[in-house]
Amino acid sequence: LVDIDPHVMDVARRMLPTMWRTPAGGSLDDDPRFKAVAMDGVRFLEEAEEGFDVILVDASDPVGPGTALYTPEFYQLLRRRLRDGGAVAVQGGSFWYLPEVFRCVYHGLKSAFPVVKPYECFTAVYPGGVWNLQCATLGDDPAEVDASAAGALVEEHPELLFYSPQRHGASFALPPVAYKELAKPPPVLSEVSRHLEEVMAYSTSDATSDLGGGSWDAPVAAALARCIAGAPSEPPPVGAFDADGTIWSGDLLDEFWAFRRSQGLMDAEGEAELAALHSILTQWEGRGGSPPTTPD
Repeated sequence: LVDIDPHVMDVARRMLPTMWRTPAGGSLDDDPRFKAVAMDGVRFLEEAEEGFDVILVDASDPVGPGTALYTPEFYQLLRRRLRDGGAVAVQGGSFWYLPEVFRCVYHGLKSAFPVVKPYECFTAVYPGGVWNLQCATLGDDPAEVDASAAGALVEEHPELLFYSPQRHGASFALPPVAYKELAKPPPVLSEVSRHLEEVMAYSTSDATSDLGGGSWDAPVAAALARCIAGAPSEPPPVGAFDADGTIWSGDLLDEFWAFRRSQGLMDAEGEAELAALHSILTQWEGRGGSPPTTPD
């Protein structure tokens, strides 16, 4: 695991223990195969001497430092580090919510790999619930699946809630609107970045004007502006939000964790995690103190 910010990994260990786990349920840190590296991902690949069978890139949006993960040079770097028979899968935007990013990733991968196939997955906390990933290989068709092997995998891991042999193939069957988007020429990366800066809450200089020009309801835009500025003049009514605009509130957290309880995924650590997140939201909403002043 390579992340540019060591604090992000530290907070994930402490605050999200139910997600910092192996499929078998143990902590990632207890698995001898696991290694966490605090480093720029591009530099890590540039300096790596070995090749990799699978490379997963959960890239942030192509804004600021994240833009480096969307360049032709980065996609060529991925190809150089991929072993024969391997696969690369990257966060691929959304053909509906972020079509420019969707198109940018597709054409970028196509410039480096002979086979590129976008697919979709269920992501509860992203807009719409459905998001796109994109898989690239040196020749194999990622949409093909050994039904017998995949079926055995599902039987061996009952904690898999969304994967099945049937779902594997269906994930690659995108609607016509997605393929129409991919038929368009590749966008200019600098224009994609500028557009995202206009519609998402990235700037701290004039936060209100950078919140989408009317795409947010006025009270929400004002609350986000106060949170971004870091010094709200009054308790913001919004709990927290991430860079792509997903708004977290106490109610949303309760719904998310209620689903996890219904699937038997909650334990003592999960309950402690939920309580800690509620404590943070309480502070951010002004009910129990000042907004946090550190990444924690």
